[in-house]
Amino acid sequence: MIRFLTALVGVVALTVGVAFAQAPTTPPAAPAPPAAAKKVPTAVITMEKGGEIVLEFWPQDAPKHVENFIKLASEKFYDGQRVHRVEPGFVVQFGDPQSKTLPLDDPRMGTGGTGRKLKATPATPPDAEVEVVRPQSTFDPEIVFAACARFDTAVEINCRPERQDPPDELLAMALDWDCKISIDTDAHAPGQLEWQRLGCNKAAAHEIELERIVNTWSADELVDWAGTHPTE
Repeated sequence: MIRFLTALVGVVALTVGVAFAQAPTTPPAAPAPPAAAKKVPTAVITMEKGGEIVLEFWPQDAPKHVENFIKLASEKFYDGQRVHRVEPGFVVQFGDPQSKTLPLDDPRMGTGGTGRKLKATPATPPDAEVEVVRPQSTFDPEIVFAACARFDTAVEINCRPERQDPPDELLAMALDWDCKISIDTDAHAPGQLEWQRLGCNKAAAHEIELERIVNTWSADELVDWAGTHPTE
């Protein structure tokens, strides 16, 4: 599916400059002079077959990232790149210069970049109220972790940034039950393997011994342990 959609999207050519779009404004409830329209910087991605995607930037939230994107576009860094990942309803991903030459199914797709990194910008101020996008599951954790301990099943630390499950209190409970732990990136592209550090940070914060984390074991140890579990 990804390969077909990527081929359909084709080559990306990006133009940024003094392109601006009028931000939408809400009409006043009573007759009054309209508020001055705020100009929002945008970029236009022109597809090989003529379609366009308009990106709108929020420099007030991430000024350095917007500045970097516009600088790279001005240097034609994005010209000729292909979309290397499409997840319907979730994300369209590009930005890897290797996509100009590598086959779409090459495992290195999605791992390239500019060679430099920017410091992350928090999505919201530390004291801001944030709506929970993914509510915590409702279940009896004592029963689940007791079963994990009884059947020697590892509890997963999920490294995806918007998840990072389980919550600290549930992870502490799993450790109290002496459960083994597995740290999973939940990666859907090679570049997302760097999320592993988020799960490692959580494990370090809980002072989990390496011997309890199954993916710190050798391949032989892991295979031997998995082989002790019934398949049905």
